[in-house]
Amino acid sequence: MLNLQHLEQLIVFSQEGTLSKAAEVLLISQPSLTRNMQMLEDELGVTLFERRKNKLSFTETGHQTVKLTQKFLKQKQKFLDDVQHFALKENYFWWC
Repeated sequence: MLNLQHLEQLIVFSQEGTLSKAAEVLLISQPSLTRNMQMLEDELGVTLFERRKNKLSFTETGHQTVKLTQKFLKQKQKFLDDVQHFALKENYFWWC
């Protein structure tokens, strides 16, 4: 099962540029974030990062995954908004 939190962390990493800065923003340890990014690669079955000593950068697949993740998370939010809006409307009519 795809972990949405890992996808959200991927976006923060792409915005911050380093794992240490992203971990600070996410309020988690850098080793935890590193593990989560490795788990995301395993979940997706692709290589998202080029690993060099003290440097993690995106592969082309990684860059594309960030773009697709941004779209996916926007759709996820729209889905949640739509469900909640429907429920509010349904409850409003139930009270009338």
